[in-house]
Amino acid sequence: MKMEQKKGAEITSRLVLLMSIANGVVVANLYYAQPLLILISRYFGISTTNASVIATFTQLGYATGIITLLPLADVMDKKKLIVRLFIPCLLAIAGVYFSTSFVLTCICSFLLGMTSMTPQLLLTLAIQNSDPEKRGKNIGSLLSGLLMGILLSRVASGILGNYFGWKAIYAVAFVLLFSLMIGLMKYLPHSFATADVSYKAAMSSLPRIFLKEKLVQKISLIGCMSFFAMSTFWTCLTFYLADVYHFSSGVTGLFGLIGLSGAFASKITGNSIDRHGPYSPMKVALGLVVGAYLLFLGGAQELVFLILGIIVLDLGVQSCNVSCQSVIQQFPNAIKGRVTAIYMFCFFLGGSLGSFLGTSVYQNYGWGMVCIMGLVSQIIAVLTFVTIHKQKKEKR
Repeated sequence: MKMEQKKGAEITSRLVLLMSIANGVVVANLYYAQPLLILISRYFGISTTNASVIATFTQLGYATGIITLLPLADVMDKKKLIVRLFIPCLLAIAGVYFSTSFVLTCICSFLLGMTSMTPQLLLTLAIQNSDPEKRGKNIGSLLSGLLMGILLSRVASGILGNYFGWKAIYAVAFVLLFSLMIGLMKYLPHSFATADVSYKAAMSSLPRIFLKEKLVQKISLIGCMSFFAMSTFWTCLTFYLADVYHFSSGVTGLFGLIGLSGAFASKITGNSIDRHGPYSPMKVALGLVVGAYLLFLGGAQELVFLILGIIVLDLGVQSCNVSCQSVIQQFPNAIKGRVTAIYMFCFFLGGSLGSFLGTSVYQNYGWGMVCIMGLVSQIIAVLTFVTIHKQKKEKR
């Protein structure tokens, strides 16, 4: 299948707002389970380690959707793809709600994650149709919606789970997703293909692009380690707060509000990128994530250090993601969707590994080792950034 290359309509500030809300609502599907792991383990009569598989499967599904479906952004109308993805997404979320089997819940969670990659399609659509001088700002706005969805999903699921059971949030999510599908069908502009290639050719080109483009490899590794650190922390926080402070899922969910500062930071980062480029904000962001884990490690028994660390962590991870996305968007339009797919696959692969390894490490070795693991991931990210910076200096 070959598509004609055209440019879609210019996006307005109101449309950016709608797309940002859509980003938040859809990406929330990936995080509802995190504050509910203890409730889920009781419901199915399993250990918390086994219950965390639901969170891991959801993020693995998302990574799978990114690598298999996002390349379609280069070869077909993004609006059609976005709207069509809502239907299996709604079916998957209904499956989670009605399932009484842990295995079936894991399968539905995987499918829910796989069909929840709409935010990346909205991001590529916004980038394609944004004026160059507004591109960084629009990326920041959409990623702000993304982060607010991540954080508020934990708040909502924790509170609803505490009072109405762990499945209640999925019923609410179904209604929100259906409403958004109608809104996007009406207002989202068409955005046509940017590459005259078939889907098969686009998919087969992914390994070649990854192996050829060293910058894609390095930025993807930084993103992977960044989200590894974030996912490790938020997954283990549920267990840590229950063990040390005896907090319920409702109180644990409220900790998501603390990280909302990261959502506002993305706009500042986007504006900074428009003026100075992506690498200076990226350097600051990596330093913030390292600082956050030092706070988690050094002040483990002090709630004030934990709260401060959450603020710093979310500021750092969000700013790092905005910076990495801006680097990715500098690639030619013809391969931009596929480069984004590679980056986001690595990004959420890091999140999946963080959820899985974080739970296992916490259960076997405790909070301190979780913090050390997070620090090691950031050392890898910092060293990778140093190689990029060194290559940039050599080219001057």
